[in-house]
Amino acid sequence: MQPENTIVMDARQSVEDQLNELLQELFELSVIVYDFQPDGNKLVWKKINSVIEHYQKIDKLKDGIESFIPEEVINFVEHGKNPDIFTQGFVERAATENQFTNGKIKAVNEFRGILTEEFSKSKKDELITTNKMKLTADLINNSLSHINPLGDRELILRDLKIPAIENLGVTKDLNDSIDFINNDLRVLGNFPRLNRLQQLLLNNNRISKIESGIETFVPNLHTIILTNNAISELGDLEPLAKCKKLTHLSVLDNPVTKKPHYRLYVIYKLPQLHVLDFNKVKLSERKEAEQLFRKSDGSDNDLAKSITDSKTKTFEPGEGLGDQAVTHGLTPEEQLKIKEALKQATSLDEISRLERLLKAGHVPSNK
Repeated sequence: MQPENTIVMDARQSVEDQLNELLQELFELSVIVYDFQPDGNKLVWKKINSVIEHYQKIDKLKDGIESFIPEEVINFVEHGKNPDIFTQGFVERAATENQFTNGKIKAVNEFRGILTEEFSKSKKDELITTNKMKLTADLINNSLSHINPLGDRELILRDLKIPAIENLGVTKDLNDSIDFINNDLRVLGNFPRLNRLQQLLLNNNRISKIESGIETFVPNLHTIILTNNAISELGDLEPLAKCKKLTHLSVLDNPVTKKPHYRLYVIYKLPQLHVLDFNKVKLSERKEAEQLFRKSDGSDNDLAKSITDSKTKTFEPGEGLGDQAVTHGLTPEEQLKIKEALKQATSLDEISRLERLLKAGHVPSNK
């Protein structure tokens, strides 16, 4: 018994053959009619009967084909237009509508994330460790690992509210990339020796500190995405200067990007960078950075040293408190302010600004 796909293909081929023969008969009929001779009646009727037979055969074959042709395409063909134009227009409209829909979905998800995070904190009996999941060996072993579009093996550890990086030794250094997006990480560090690891995706965490010596444990890192975290001072990026293979870095939506000389300082400290914040590093920027931060003898000048020394004095939640429970709730007045700010937000930029304020511990005003 033939497979269903083979039967459909045979039916389509039969229809195509009949259509080609019909076109040939119609062409020959048009030639005969154009150059009609009185003794050519029999030949004309013969061709007409042949055309009718082909139409009958095509009509019988229609039940074996389930293909649907939009009425718009048929109208294009009847008016002598190329149906590819219709297809191109349809694809462009679909892409535009898809982009608009994705924007709405993103806005809704951000609203939901902010509301869920902030109102969950308002419960009086909530401890700082509530809803946080330790990165255990079992959790890592049960997490998805796949080949990403770049052809790299990637471990997915996103959306788990992980407070700290730990137990990565159980991965046995089998991953090129690790996805930590949408967690609660505060410190980038505590890695075992992972020679294969080349990429870290750390968007939407609360990282404010990068441990020194990170280059010793992940020596082949070439990409770190730290978009939307809490790095505040340029000196906090100093540990990355020793990652000699780091070529792609994003620190977008971190407070540090507002600091004077931010981009030039990072380019100066990481001269091997190719792309910073998804913008290619230009040769003119490298020259400007050297002129701004380097002495004639090749050493750092006073400006570079002062920036390097400016580091955040971090405090880890629970540090020095022993087993004492700590709660961080919102008062009814603060909750009302958040609700009003969300109602008045009219763009994704305003939503992002509110999210950064909330993550930094600030409640938006009613203005």
